[in-house]
Amino acid sequence: MKIIYSILTVFILLSSYSYWLINSFITKSETSYTNSVKEEIQILINSQLSMTYELAKAISINKKIIHTLQQGNYERFYKDNFFTIPEEYKKFQTIDIHIVDAQGRQAYLSWAGKEKLYENVFDARKDLKLLYTNPHPTKLISVGKFDITLKGIAPIYTKDQRFLGVVEVITHFNNITNRLRTYDIYSLVLADKKFKKQLKYAYTGKFIDGYYVSNHPIEPKIEKVAKKYGIENLIKLKSFTYVHLDHILEGCYVISIPIYGINNEVIGYYLAFIQDNEHLFKLETIFYLNNIILILLFLIMTYLVFKKYKENRYLIENLQTEVKKQVLKNKELLYKDNITTAYSRIKLLEDIQKPTKKYIIMLNIKNFSKINEEYGFDVGDGILKSVVRVIQQELFKKIYRMDIDEFIIFSDDPQKEIKNIKQTFLEKPIHLQKHDVKLRLSFSYAVAPSNTNEVLQKLSITMKIAKKEPYKLYVMYKPVKTNHEFSHFNTLLYDALFFQEQANIVPYAQKIINNKTQEVQKYEILARLETKDTTYTPYHFLRIAKSSGFLYDLTKKMIEETFQIIHTHKKSINISLNITEDDLLVDEFEDFLITKYKQYNIDPSTITLEILEGITSTGAKNNIDKLNRLKKHGFLIAIDDFGVEYSNFERIKDLDIDFIKIDGKYTKEITTNKKSLTIVKAITSFAHSMNIKVIAEFVENETIFNTLKEMEVDASQGYYFHKPEKLNDILRNLL
Repeated sequence: MKIIYSILTVFILLSSYSYWLINSFITKSETSYTNSVKEEIQILINSQLSMTYELAKAISINKKIIHTLQQGNYERFYKDNFFTIPEEYKKFQTIDIHIVDAQGRQAYLSWAGKEKLYENVFDARKDLKLLYTNPHPTKLISVGKFDITLKGIAPIYTKDQRFLGVVEVITHFNNITNRLRTYDIYSLVLADKKFKKQLKYAYTGKFIDGYYVSNHPIEPKIEKVAKKYGIENLIKLKSFTYVHLDHILEGCYVISIPIYGINNEVIGYYLAFIQDNEHLFKLETIFYLNNIILILLFLIMTYLVFKKYKENRYLIENLQTEVKKQVLKNKELLYKDNITTAYSRIKLLEDIQKPTKKYIIMLNIKNFSKINEEYGFDVGDGILKSVVRVIQQELFKKIYRMDIDEFIIFSDDPQKEIKNIKQTFLEKPIHLQKHDVKLRLSFSYAVAPSNTNEVLQKLSITMKIAKKEPYKLYVMYKPVKTNHEFSHFNTLLYDALFFQEQANIVPYAQKIINNKTQEVQKYEILARLETKDTTYTPYHFLRIAKSSGFLYDLTKKMIEETFQIIHTHKKSINISLNITEDDLLVDEFEDFLITKYKQYNIDPSTITLEILEGITSTGAKNNIDKLNRLKKHGFLIAIDDFGVEYSNFERIKDLDIDFIKIDGKYTKEITTNKKSLTIVKAITSFAHSMNIKVIAEFVENETIFNTLKEMEVDASQGYYFHKPEKLNDILRNLL
């Protein structure tokens, strides 16, 4: 009797443990599967939005359209073949085009006749009216009177940069829903119920629980399921749920994806119903087979025990050992990623608990989403397998797959390891013979000590930083803390750059004085963040602009505002503009600066571009080439804060510098610190030998000024002469 009880106990424990393992495996498999579909849908939405945006930009430079807007004969737009849609956009089922002239009048609507010509749209379209205050290309998803759509908007200019109006290209979600339908993925594209009254001419006329259904047609059984479960319940899904359709053997996974509009406001939802009976059948088959094996195992154990117990009392122990091996084998399956054979996240979470002094390296394939989008999932899977194979076989590293395109390895020397990985994939591009595809991969890296608390979460945060700074080899983990002041200024800065409702970016200026004549030589333009009650210096917001990715937007805003003020006052002055490394890394910066000085009729020889010394010292050839091309246009170049960082004199020769600005920490101490005095003399002597003018910053009193004159420093800037004030006020009072 004790033997029977023992057998039953072992069977119950094994069954429970096996059930837990299989159930865990099924849940993780379903989660991975639905997450991959969710990411693919997001890629399709982003891809169509980008293509809509690119089509708007392409139409905005069409010479026929520009000529017609200049002539004012808008009826020509309605002639056949006036608009030629490029071949790659013809896969969209519906493309609507809307053109509005510079006065806000209808010039063309693809969905309406000529009776709508010349009507003013500003009353009905507040968003377009706001865009006219600062015309710029934009893309968004919005809800109108007819539908929820993807939009690309681009301003139209003449060759001489005269603003003619905007073109708005509108595409619909049906292109995405119909494509997914071929893979047995059914969709409900919903506009939030707060738009119900606004949708006066709803295209489909279909509403469920107050939510407008944009896509057409709707699979009847999907509509039935949506009404049964309730839209409110479905859109609140954080991961996925499984629902039955017509009968117990037919079901689908449901996932909910928010659709964001302006200001990151949720304006709708994409509900995907993934019908995949084959995937479900495989999971259920694993579950049932496992139970059958356990039952058979139980019967075999019972039979052998009663038959052989008297002959060999050790037989039961041997069988139990075999069962344990089988359980461990099943457990090992959970430790392997089913696509790449790398170790799984489950195995990583176990191994990371073991005490070690090693570092963890997180690798992210930067261009993986693009590869999936361009070549399909088969090629994407092949890439993942190749990455794992190279790291395992050539670099001899144990590798874990964290997410779709993210991997983890342990390392004693992360810098050396990353260098090896980079060199290996640089020398050996991935070649998938089956698909005849060759690709060179690029990676982002994040590194942290493996014994750090919540290391994986912190690595994920660091990886986001690494992706924003692609020119860095890798980014080390730094603790992230909630900072209410950061949040406050981040909000103000975002508003000032894009909306100007609570705050504005305002150009201030400070005089730079010629030391010999003591006359104004030029003005340095300085940014200020102004609210209704307070004016903030860059000390409060410049670091936030850099960490939030707004530094280039801030530079563009300052250039636009400064040039506009100078053009308005019709006064010619010499100015200095601060340029950052982030600006030079943006491909369009050079064209933007040239376009703007021509648009506002500013003489480039009156503009000095002040760059930090570190930009020249890093030796990025792209940056040096851009600055030299701007120099050929007539711009002057100055090195700001010279002496504080690298002092790479070779770059000065490469760049043909016009001015050197001595860092203020030396200027302030020249009357009290002999080392600072010696440094200022040395910099001045070197600069003059290279025929470069020298400007001293932070000149705070007469004693410092007289000392600088004796050393033949060319110009001075500081509170002794002038505190910064609004550029607009300076030009208004300038004779």
